[in-house]
Amino acid sequence: MTKISNVYDDILTELGTVFPNKLRIPNAYSLPDNPVQFLRDAYGLRVDPATPAQRDFCNFSRFRNFTVMLTREVITTEIQTDPIDTAVKAMLDDLYTLQKEFLGADQFGSSANIDIVNVGGFTGVEYFNFEKTNFITSEVAFSIQVSDKY
Repeated sequence: MTKISNVYDDILTELGTVFPNKLRIPNAYSLPDNPVQFLRDAYGLRVDPATPAQRDFCNFSRFRNFTVMLTREVITTEIQTDPIDTAVKAMLDDLYTLQKEFLGADQFGSSANIDIVNVGGFTGVEYFNFEKTNFITSEVAFSIQVSDKY
């Protein structure tokens, strides 16, 4: 296996460790294509574009972008505000935990494969309805530099 495929596996392993009570979203590329029960309290991993990185002689180096998305169900009625506030605060806590765990290359067992980890952008907390169920979601982008010898 290549370094980048090892990094992918290590990210998934770390997400499962950091969020042991969450389910993994089977298709992180299209949330509506997942069964509702997988979106209730879940994480997903998406591979995004790569960009070349400054490289040394005889090294192939690139920044690969990954996005981790989190989802939570919101059970509410038209007159209650507490359920959405509770879900948003839990999402903010999850985002904080995720950022803290992924700040360094040594944080998820892949230090031999990773040169640099940069935390990219955070989306806001977004609300969506799917199959008559209310959810919130947010995403965090990470840029991970991986180098190989030619």
